[in-house]
Amino acid sequence: MNGSPTEVRVLSLDEVKDTDVERWADLATRTLEPHPFLHPDFLLPSRRWFGGERTDLVVVERDGRWRAVLPLTPRERFPGTPLRWATTASRFLDARAPLLAPFVDAEDAPGTLDALFRHLSSRTASTPPLLELTQLPDDGALHDLLGPALARRHVVVQERSRYSRAYALAGPDRTVDGHLSSGRRKQVRRFARRLEEELGGALELVDLGGSSDAVDAFRELRSRGWKGRQDGAGTVPSDGSAWFSEATGALGRRGMLRVLALRAGGTTVFMSVVLQAGDVCFGLTDTYDESFAASSPGVIGRLREAHHLVTSPGVRAFDPCLHPRYAQATALYPDRRVSVGLLLATRGTARHVLRARPALSAVRRSTRTAVGEGRAALRGATTRVLPDRGGS
Repeated sequence: MNGSPTEVRVLSLDEVKDTDVERWADLATRTLEPHPFLHPDFLLPSRRWFGGERTDLVVVERDGRWRAVLPLTPRERFPGTPLRWATTASRFLDARAPLLAPFVDAEDAPGTLDALFRHLSSRTASTPPLLELTQLPDDGALHDLLGPALARRHVVVQERSRYSRAYALAGPDRTVDGHLSSGRRKQVRRFARRLEEELGGALELVDLGGSSDAVDAFRELRSRGWKGRQDGAGTVPSDGSAWFSEATGALGRRGMLRVLALRAGGTTVFMSVVLQAGDVCFGLTDTYDESFAASSPGVIGRLREAHHLVTSPGVRAFDPCLHPRYAQATALYPDRRVSVGLLLATRGTARHVLRARPALSAVRRSTRTAVGEGRAALRGATTRVLPDRGGS
């Protein structure tokens, strides 16, 4: 690599400085696998409002820029072994992030990955020898480079989980309901007509942007339903509500936030909060007016949300961030993306222990043969899904 030497350091979230935040946020715009769940504006507020367990960042730096970020939360002993280990899924991320791909700069990604795993494999590394990298995509540029990088450092790898999640690829003429049965499409249209008749106007999906007023409108609608009562993301203060306000405010100021509203006759029946990273949109959360539940505004809203996003300029895909155990909601979306969880033995005794453990499958197993498998293996993606109601 050209330029200054590559350095690797480990710092806790509590040690992140303002200059680090901007370098971290800059990396988020250049990463091989764009997503918002390791963005500093998403992750750092969790320390203020949830606290508790320690999360470290393994940071690769070169030429004054962050080149990679890998979050690791240490654990005492991996089940069935005497080994210390660490996972990319802290309790906070485990509950809220369906994708945990490390940020890796697309510029000289092979060299950056080599530097990262050279450090993790060294005897002087402060990180545990056994690492869990979970909720990784089983396709794309990062996937294609990760296997060779691990092999070059002689890291022993086992696949712990594999599952497919709802996804919607974009395109100017893309329809998101073409895969549904004719009966299901007719049912959704019938529910939409019922709502329009009841509300006295045509249903329209409006993009409210990422302003604080738009977020407040979402919170007000959510507070009136079961989600507001359950997790405090409505008007009642709580740790979750405070984190939501801070994170959405910061991401909105960076232009990464969109609030969508489904309206008719001046009444809003469905709203969603969407994060955009690069050319992919992610559904953070949504809600609907429960007084219209018999007409399935959640289903109608999600289909119209998906259509709006996948036909928007500059959008390659929409990830609704649904837990795959919600089969009916997952069935609304036309595509699937496979995620895997990997266990890495980076050095020493951990390599021998991991070789002795049975693996679920080979790490290089093709994504094409895996679509639709292993839904029960998901350790913890965001449960954005609305309960299916009113014929949904």
